[in-house]
Amino acid sequence: MITRFEVDGFKSLRDFAVDLEPLTVFVGPNGAGKSNLLEAIGLLGRLASMSVEEAFKLGRGRVVDQFSLSGGEAGRTIRFAVEVLLRGSPEASAEGTPPPDRYRYELVIERRERPSGVEELTVAEEHLLVVSESKDPARQRIIFRQKEQDQRERRVAIASDLQGREESTFRCPHTHSALGSKLASAERYYLQFDLDEETRHQLAKLKELIDPHTAEYGLIKPILDAKIQKLGIDTSRTREAGWYAVITALTDELSRFRLFQIDAARLRDASERIASTMLAPDASNLPTVLADLPGPVLGEIRADLVSLIPGLAGFDIIPDEASFRIEFKLSGGERLPARLASDGTLRALALLTALRVQPRPSVLGVEEPENGIYPGRLRTLLSLLRESAAPDGDDPAGAALPSTQLLLTSHSPVVLAAFRDRPEHLRFMDLVRRDGHLTTRARPVGELKEPIDGARIASLREVDTLLHAADSEAAE
Repeated sequence: MITRFEVDGFKSLRDFAVDLEPLTVFVGPNGAGKSNLLEAIGLLGRLASMSVEEAFKLGRGRVVDQFSLSGGEAGRTIRFAVEVLLRGSPEASAEGTPPPDRYRYELVIERRERPSGVEELTVAEEHLLVVSESKDPARQRIIFRQKEQDQRERRVAIASDLQGREESTFRCPHTHSALGSKLASAERYYLQFDLDEETRHQLAKLKELIDPHTAEYGLIKPILDAKIQKLGIDTSRTREAGWYAVITALTDELSRFRLFQIDAARLRDASERIASTMLAPDASNLPTVLADLPGPVLGEIRADLVSLIPGLAGFDIIPDEASFRIEFKLSGGERLPARLASDGTLRALALLTALRVQPRPSVLGVEEPENGIYPGRLRTLLSLLRESAAPDGDDPAGAALPSTQLLLTSHSPVVLAAFRDRPEHLRFMDLVRRDGHLTTRARPVGELKEPIDGARIASLREVDTLLHAADSEAAE
């Protein structure tokens, strides 16, 4: 679960920071930067699973448009920092010491210009740290840090064990984060284990025989692994083995962020039988995903949808020759094809499905879930979302974490009213002028004890006033 997100240099987000809950609802007027925030988190998730260039090109707009403007020109740097609470964090500390479970990952992306004028996106800095409230200095540790770089690649140092043994290093290209390198090709890591000189020499000679970028590498690697084992190298006893497990868990957590921008028009069409069973960001493959779900899960989705949509009795997935389509059943016995269903019905079905697909997203971002939903049933939808994001309490490490963390955006007074009794879930977003730029800020919603608190806390009254004013302007 992401507990804190910071970004500087992405669109309207300059020196931006926000603390997050298992369910966080970002409310504020249109244009305040709510979508930019979800996009920034989505970009960081992609940077953990693919090259920097690919990650940016999958975002909204041109690559250069994703950098904040300064003096009429796009900036050169975007800085990210995220604090993550990992489910059942792997043991990465000395025997008998409880493993830390909160980590801080920092990443800096730069636009660099070559002599030819062509620009490239590169990783300028990258760090992973333990976040611990313990006063024990040994627990306040850097897991990995960028050590040095040349024109082609970076060297990242992984911390060694608590006894102070020498740190190990691995190499990765400028074009990938260390997390993205790991997911793209685990063989980019070249760990230097804490070995005696003779074994180091033998291992170095073996590695010189192998170019990991050749097609033959997959055939030769098992031979290398067997020789390493024969040399008596026990990598399981090294500190980096424990931190490697943490890096793997963090990569998985960030790369499973999903931002859904549901297009109701796409949901009216059938979807191909041969399609990914992972729900697409626009939910265009919804019929195929539903067709592949187990019966009990499909039954839960039907029951929740019936509770949300007046006059609806259920739905079926109809197989055609090369596709699947959705057909709704009305309470009077009539049948309604998806092409004639309301936007709200289709959006609600897509959202309920997103909450139950496997593997479940670690974080799910949804823009304006209230769109098209009958106002009288919106509270029911929000209650379902609350239940979905509730900590399940099954974590073996003892941390109560949600199966899926939910980040919602809205400018609806109805949504605000639904969370009036739980303001800890709300973050109010608006624009303020800072250093000559309009910049997005996010404030928790709560009671102001002193007038000066308004700079860092938004009162319910302030939020009410601005949202109602925005609604009135939109209605004119």
